[in-house]
Amino acid sequence: MRRIFGLLILVGLSTPAFGAPVVWDTQVGGNGNAYQIIRARYITWDRANTIAQSLTFQGVQGHLATIASAEENTFVNDLRRRSLKRGRWFRRGPTEVWLGGFQSPSAQSAIDGWQWVNGGGNIPGTNGGATYTNWAPGEPNNWGGREDKLAMGFRNSGMWNDEGYVGNIAGFVVEYDTGGPVKWNAVPEPASVAMFGLGLLSAGYIGRRKKKEAQERREYEASKVSSPWLGRFRSQL
Repeated sequence: MRRIFGLLILVGLSTPAFGAPVVWDTQVGGNGNAYQIIRARYITWDRANTIAQSLTFQGVQGHLATIASAEENTFVNDLRRRSLKRGRWFRRGPTEVWLGGFQSPSAQSAIDGWQWVNGGGNIPGTNGGATYTNWAPGEPNNWGGREDKLAMGFRNSGMWNDEGYVGNIAGFVVEYDTGGPVKWNAVPEPASVAMFGLGLLSAGYIGRRKKKEAQERREYEASKVSSPWLGRFRSQL
């Protein structure tokens, strides 16, 4: 069972599901940036951060999303909810996605030392200040002493949670600071091609496993033909 669980985690990490980038249109009050939900169950924040920085869209390098307003939070959360509904594997699974927030290792308390990646500035550890935050009630609390990364989707809402347990993670949000309209390109960019290759490797492993199971089934059926009495006995089990 432990080996099977480990394999499921490996396959989940190796085959992120890339949604198309969606622009928050300036004509509806957005900032013109593009956001991309990537479904990758149980992925760590560090791994998500590395992948986000390796992706490009319209020549702009990605980063884990930074949230500066309630309107932006609503937009990103709507993308999260729609994206997770599309994947059958996620319907009853985790609901949180990584954002680009992290806590400094030198922080003195659960609410101190939070900041955004990509030079996005500090994140207050409480709601209601001049800088926008959307912490869930009682968060951040550094539960278990290991919650030092920021996730959205606490109880399947747009609220934030300081997170350290990947079992709650369904993926992550990449932001591209495009600041303008989308110019679609049907050719995958190099980083996406590399991740697609990882998916093919995992699919190959699953395909070989299915072939082995089919062979074992054929051998079992052959054993019933060669030994009718044994076949009748097995049919009664």
